[in-house]
Amino acid sequence: MKERTRLWALRLLALAIAAGLWFFFTYQKRERESERVVQAAVTYDTPRGVMVLNPISQVAVRLRGGARRIGTLNPSLVNVQVQLPRDYTGTFEAALGTDDVFAPEGLAVVSIEPNSLRLTLEAVITRELPVKVGLVGEPAAGATVLGTPLAIPGTARVTGPTSRVAGLRYLYTRVVSLDGHAQTWEEPAPLLAPDSLTQVEPAVVRTRVMLEPPRLSTEVEPRSRQEPP
Repeated sequence: MKERTRLWALRLLALAIAAGLWFFFTYQKRERESERVVQAAVTYDTPRGVMVLNPISQVAVRLRGGARRIGTLNPSLVNVQVQLPRDYTGTFEAALGTDDVFAPEGLAVVSIEPNSLRLTLEAVITRELPVKVGLVGEPAAGATVLGTPLAIPGTARVTGPTSRVAGLRYLYTRVVSLDGHAQTWEEPAPLLAPDSLTQVEPAVVRTRVMLEPPRLSTEVEPRSRQEPP
């Protein structure tokens, strides 16, 4: 009798579990669907030696899914990856499709706006250029600048798209102030990138500014004529 009771109890438990699972999955299917537009970050699968001159950082992605999942969606979990052609420079029209969107499981991509990006791809080059030091201010009274201020090292590398790097003749440091100085001195100064699409190396150089200190007067005022004792 006890064995039969135990068997029925197990059957009822299995039935309850099955009913619970059925309710859970059918509820998921019956859950009201909703849509939401998020601003998705765009990343680029850029070939080595190529740069995108006009990257678009975000596109609007419309997603559909269960109301609860849509309501709690973190937009940072949605992103778009753009595949770029190899060994190609110039203007490129990148079409965006649902396969380019990465979103949490259970959400469907309805649309992408814009659904294509017009991009300009350009080859990246590196050049080594002389460094110039800019000066501002005035040295201490009487001191004068001797020659041209030096950067140590005297050259640096700049890397960037061909159109931004090919025409450069020099790289420049942040200006160095002469104020308060009366003798030759050295100080570090950041190297300035020509624009946001270029990088320079090293990031900081030492600068040496040579000054001639003010000369002390060696002339002796003539003594006043005095009567001999």
